[in-house]
Amino acid sequence: DGERIEWELTLPGTGAPGVLLPFAIHDLTPRALRIAPSASVTGGPLTGIAAVVLGVADLDGAARLFGKAHGLGAPDRMVDGRFGATLAKFHDAPIVLAAPLDRQNWLGRRLAQFGPCPCAYALGARDLSAAANALQLHPGAAWFDRRMHWFDADALDGVRLAVAELTG
Repeated sequence: DGERIEWELTLPGTGAPGVLLPFAIHDLTPRALRIAPSASVTGGPLTGIAAVVLGVADLDGAARLFGKAHGLGAPDRMVDGRFGATLAKFHDAPIVLAAPLDRQNWLGRRLAQFGPCPCAYALGARDLSAAANALQLHPGAAWFDRRMHWFDADALDGVRLAVAELTG
């Protein structure tokens, strides 16, 4: 359409770009020129990405690195046995770090194959019950006081997908 779009990109860290430390983009183009909501999702139960879950082998090391790179304090931690991981979440950041409880579980095998990388995504919903019913989701454990419902993991190819209750 002839419109020019511009952005600035930063690739922090020494590993593969965007694997553990996500790249950062500062868009210079007005939002209306970058994003056009799809009519197929207008009025639907989902609001967008609520969180990205990064699989890591060394939770303490990854938390220190991530916190330092993004100026974040110490994360909250919890264990989700059904997900098979110890989780770490930074306040006001849409990132959760996940270290496998067992090197042989799905997350441990994924890390052995790919190294540290995204392993799950949570979409947001203002009405989690309506979204769960519409999408036929499975209830999961609450993550850091946020209810989660999961898509069937067997239907996905090695990654997990959830819908998270939006709060506030």
